[in-house]
Amino acid sequence: MTTTNVQLVFRGEVLDGFVADEVRRQLAQALKLDDARVAQLFTGARTVLKRSVEPALARRYADKLADLGAKVHLEPSDAPPTTGFAPLPELPEVPQSSAPPPPPWGTPPRPTRSAPLSPLVPPLAPAPIPAARDSAALALEPTEEVTCPNCNERQTKRLLCRNCSTNIEMALANRDEALADARAARQEARELRLGRRPAARSAAAAASTASAGVFGLTFDGRMGRLKYATANLVLTALFYIPVIMALTRPTLGRLALLAIVGVALTLFGMRLAVLRCHDCDKSGWWSMLLWLPTVNFIVTVVLACAPGTDGDNEYGEQPPPSSWWAFGAAVFCLLLLFVLTFSQVMKAIERASEDDGADDGVITFQSDPRAATLPNFDAQTTFNESYLSARGHKAFATSPSGGWGWAATRRSQNEAARDALLDCETRRPTYTAPCELVNVNGQWAPGQ
Repeated sequence: MTTTNVQLVFRGEVLDGFVADEVRRQLAQALKLDDARVAQLFTGARTVLKRSVEPALARRYADKLADLGAKVHLEPSDAPPTTGFAPLPELPEVPQSSAPPPPPWGTPPRPTRSAPLSPLVPPLAPAPIPAARDSAALALEPTEEVTCPNCNERQTKRLLCRNCSTNIEMALANRDEALADARAARQEARELRLGRRPAARSAAAAASTASAGVFGLTFDGRMGRLKYATANLVLTALFYIPVIMALTRPTLGRLALLAIVGVALTLFGMRLAVLRCHDCDKSGWWSMLLWLPTVNFIVTVVLACAPGTDGDNEYGEQPPPSSWWAFGAAVFCLLLLFVLTFSQVMKAIERASEDDGADDGVITFQSDPRAATLPNFDAQTTFNESYLSARGHKAFATSPSGGWGWAATRRSQNEAARDALLDCETRRPTYTAPCELVNVNGQWAPGQ
């Protein structure tokens, strides 16, 4: 009797008691299929796995695929061909065995779970590797990897996740879109909280949030680490100049300039800290920690070293890379200011040492021999050590009874004479001869 051959047809059905994702994974391993071919199998379309197979052999194929959880249909070979998709490669032949005769024609019975299954269906022959790409070149070629946004499984780049069968590209696109929408909502809420209408922002203002400049009046945008370091060096150099001017000659105008520059540069420095916080996707209010002692050192180190957010965040687009040339120029200018200041300080020290050396061995006070005519030793000492070296209008008065007095740095000669006589009267004993002027502005009175 002639036996009619059949064909194995799969419509993406999974037997009861099996998990669809697990069936996909085991079927892909058993048949050595990539993600695209596995996805084609489970679209629900009619796929012919094997054509013109004897019923007994077809039954063994169906049993082996049923152990994996795939529901396979046996149809006559004259059934309509597959349409609407490219058919999979036919399964390789399975050697004949002394298995018992197959059950009556129909759908295979529901299988039961058993021990871990080994691949029962021989794998498909792998596609030949092109001659231009040998195995050594493939081993050295870097493999692009991707992380599934659904289960966080890291794997080689593919369409469907090998763990949860999620369409990775579509899931990543959906996640990026959701993050962009959430970021736009937070930005709109922030604008409303600051009293600004989001619709009123111009395109230029929106574009300026990508990378803010060193000097500005707004706190919108982001600033990278290198540009932040360059900007702080520039502010330090600008503050250093008025400091040196004030220390060299502390006039009222220079001190006022130092105060104005200090306040302005402090505001600019706080703006830089706010922009750096935005680059790390943090609120600018964190920069207020810079006003706390000890904590400000830690915050400064974090702002200088913390990497910014990759890609866009709610404070703007990722800033472009900064120039190392600008950073080097700022460092050079600051070092040049230090060198010039050091040289001026060294010159001032040399001049001071020369002045000190010139004064060595010189008497620090003048002496006049006619001072010996003064009434007592105290008057003589005061005249030589204090009166002669005093500046301005000055006068010295004495009394025959021993009283004496003097005055200096007065506005006029008469004022100096009057004050000297008053000082002498305070030292003159009562009922003695009155005081008289003996020296005015270094000139002795007649008879002295």
